[in-house]
Amino acid sequence: MNNPQLLILRSNRPEQQIRRLIFYMRYLIIISTILILNSCAKELHLSQTRVVDLGNNSQSLEEHIGPYSSIFEGTGEDGNIEIEFYDDGLGTIGVYLWDKYKNNIPDSANFSIGSYSFDATVLGPDKISFVPENRKPYRYETSSSWVEEDFNRLEGKTVDLELRMDSETILSEKINVSPFLEFNVFGESTNEIIRSNVRATWNKDRNNENGLLIFIRSSGVNSNDVFGAPSQGISKLLVLEDDGEEILPESIFDGLSSGSYVNLLIWRGPAFSIVATDGGLFKILVASRSIVSGVLVD
Repeated sequence: MNNPQLLILRSNRPEQQIRRLIFYMRYLIIISTILILNSCAKELHLSQTRVVDLGNNSQSLEEHIGPYSSIFEGTGEDGNIEIEFYDDGLGTIGVYLWDKYKNNIPDSANFSIGSYSFDATVLGPDKISFVPENRKPYRYETSSSWVEEDFNRLEGKTVDLELRMDSETILSEKINVSPFLEFNVFGESTNEIIRSNVRATWNKDRNNENGLLIFIRSSGVNSNDVFGAPSQGISKLLVLEDDGEEILPESIFDGLSSGSYVNLLIWRGPAFSIVATDGGLFKILVASRSIVSGVLVD
């Protein structure tokens, strides 16, 4: 006598197989769709990445690279605060004050970011300098920046930035400081940059809305003929989304022959303009930086 339960199971097998087949087909369709969308998004981003040639650019850089333009196009109307640091923790801090403040020298001044706080060491005549006595200064016109040896207290944190004049706080902003930037374009090579399909990778910063600024610079000196006359050099800029990986457009190396020495200077982090409570216009940059040097090969 046949087992009724066994007959039911046998009759359900084709239906179960069909359900499994439908499940796997849906799964494959979803995965394929995700892969296609990711691929299209990457290609679209690349097609919209504009390379700015500084040698042939007549427009304002702010139109092309946004708030990072202050690195190349001068200063704020009344003052600049520039903080740049590398993955070894070494960096510079600069507080530059222009005519509005140098014509009205305060009795006291203080600048702070996070746990760093510095009183102005020189006040007048016609000069305000914040360089601490135990720091090595770098002079720029009548203002100074200084070397700070340990930025680990700031890296990856949200900190307060303040500037005070005569005990009055004229600037106060919260800053998301980027993690140390680890940027690589070499792959398995140690110093060769392949002209086509340069795959750049780095540790992304989810809080960075300004993207990555890359400055491609070469004097045209060739590694195959170091003592010969250099070819025409290049100075180009592009901004990439801070997503951790990108294929750099080959056009950034146009004008360079194989064997040319190339430097890539990279910035990322907060960069913006702000009006102080006393009406002063400042530009502020707090950037994690990296420098990559190599030889271009075809």
